[in-house]
Amino acid sequence: MVIYNLCKICIYFRFFHHVYIKINLHDISKILNLIVINLELIFIYLAGNKNAQCRSHRKAIKKIIFLLLSYLNFYRYKISVPNKKENIENLQKKLGEVLGLERAAQKAVTELISMKLLKSDSKTDAEEIQGEASTHEEKIQEVASIFSDDKDVKLDISKVEESAKETEEKATKIMKTYLGEEPDTSEALEFLCLAEGGEVAHYEVLQAICGNFDNKKALSTVKSILKEEQKHLTQCIDMAKAAVS
Repeated sequence: MVIYNLCKICIYFRFFHHVYIKINLHDISKILNLIVINLELIFIYLAGNKNAQCRSHRKAIKKIIFLLLSYLNFYRYKISVPNKKENIENLQKKLGEVLGLERAAQKAVTELISMKLLKSDSKTDAEEIQGEASTHEEKIQEVASIFSDDKDVKLDISKVEESAKETEEKATKIMKTYLGEEPDTSEALEFLCLAEGGEVAHYEVLQAICGNFDNKKALSTVKSILKEEQKHLTQCIDMAKAAVS
């Protein structure tokens, strides 16, 4: 069974090798896991058997492993990873998205207060989050400027702003849909939880994208904002809990 499984893996590699189709890192990871599992079984099998059949299997296994290694060596040059242009496009898009979310968050707090859905402590906390969102907006604009001035990146600020505008509009529509016609304080606070959760997710992705570029200042800024957004999420969840307790 072990030899059969390894042969299946070889056939898989042989097919992609023959048609010259790129496979991604996830595919390679799954294949490597299969190889490791089966190699572990092989070592157990070989350790417990010393007969002639085992020696015959040992020769077959050696050939299969050699073939697998040759295919893995070939695919070192065929694994598809984001190129420089794709990284820059991803960076422009994600910077715009977080910028749009920060702007939408500020408007959302203002609107919820005007609708008298945020009161006393929750209003004070929301205004604090709103002020920090304004600071985050400025910091993200600084990060965009850093990459715009970088000769190796040359970020297009206009595309960042285009993405920001689109995201802000989407976020505003989502809020109106979520709150409906007659929202209450609980729904308003739960929406803020939803909004902050979305920001945390976007900053997590932005942090990963920034890691593809050699710019410690930009990466450090994004990391610091992410930590504050995580605190905002916890703060909003606590406010939502307090509203119903």
